[in-house]
Amino acid sequence: EVNDRVIVRGLQPVKAADPKPVFFGRKTGGDIEEVSERQISSGPDEPVLCQGGDTIAYVREDDYGRSGYTATGEILHPPAPNPVDLEAGPNVFISGGHYKAECSGVVSLENNCIEVQKALIFNRDVGKRNSPISFTGSIYIHGGVHSGVEIEATENIIVDRVVEGASIVSKNGDVVLQAGIAGRNKGQIRAGRDFIGGFVENASIVAGRDIKLQVGALNSQLTATNDILAEGGKGSLAGGVLIAGNNIHAKKIGSCGTHTVIISGVGPNELPQLSEISDDAAGHQVRLNETLELIAQFERAVRDPSMLTAAELIVYTNLQKLRVITEHEIAALEVQRNEILNKSIAYAHGDVKAYQKLGPDVVFHVGPMKYTHRESKGPLTIAYDPNRSRITCKSR
Repeated sequence: EVNDRVIVRGLQPVKAADPKPVFFGRKTGGDIEEVSERQISSGPDEPVLCQGGDTIAYVREDDYGRSGYTATGEILHPPAPNPVDLEAGPNVFISGGHYKAECSGVVSLENNCIEVQKALIFNRDVGKRNSPISFTGSIYIHGGVHSGVEIEATENIIVDRVVEGASIVSKNGDVVLQAGIAGRNKGQIRAGRDFIGGFVENASIVAGRDIKLQVGALNSQLTATNDILAEGGKGSLAGGVLIAGNNIHAKKIGSCGTHTVIISGVGPNELPQLSEISDDAAGHQVRLNETLELIAQFERAVRDPSMLTAAELIVYTNLQKLRVITEHEIAALEVQRNEILNKSIAYAHGDVKAYQKLGPDVVFHVGPMKYTHRESKGPLTIAYDPNRSRITCKSR
């Protein structure tokens, strides 16, 4: 007779859960703590730091599985779990199953390889007494940077607070200014890859890839091999000269009281020349403004220059000569710029977009063509039409 009563039975083994890597690091000025995989795989603006000797990872095995047996009592061992594919990269060694940092720096994970990028870390403002700073690796400044400071690194440079009239150069990495730069017409930033910042004011920025701004830029010289983007926050670009190999996109471009020059669709050979001309012209313009102010002070004090003393007349005459010379130098630089732009027709594939507003007195150079926008207007896209050899303006 057949029925459903079980006379004898075995037990299937239970596979152990796959082990899981656990990661550790330090936040700004903090102690070592567990961090997520996403945090150490993110960009340079959210660094996870470590000190030499820190355990930055180990493999956690929470479940070892369970053995089974056959109907005759033979042991069935659980299947082996899948191994963890976690390699020790540069500046990381393995000791007792723990991945440890050989030096202080930034913890990063890419393609299942954990490594430490050497970094120089400041937990305060950086002033002239620290300058110049040169480092092979990344530099993290949990403070601001004062005027006159010179900083150079081979990798990323991250600054938490405001940068003043300083010089910052990253040869192969990004420059990230969490707050921004108030350059006082002396600040210069050179990024091998991207420049990412809050605001830029009276400064010169050159990026090997993109310039990405949260608040925007005012009276500054911006040069990007690819794009200039100010699409978040206020997203305003006003005053100065903005040069991009491809596109320039912002919420607002130009404003009353500022003269803004936009140059897009520029070839890689022309970009360095245009950037240098832009910086030179900005320096001459600062000198011209200072000269005009001094001349105005003389003219407010004495309406007739003949009433000046001999010494005052010499100073006044020299100021007028300096004004004429500076105006001539600015005009000559403008001629050089136009000559270079006339050669860039092959690269005129970029466009300029103002998502909300395009202000008055904005001069556009798209490829070899020039267009001056005279009045405020709503959203616009400006591009070069190679078939008609002209600039087109389309409402968005």
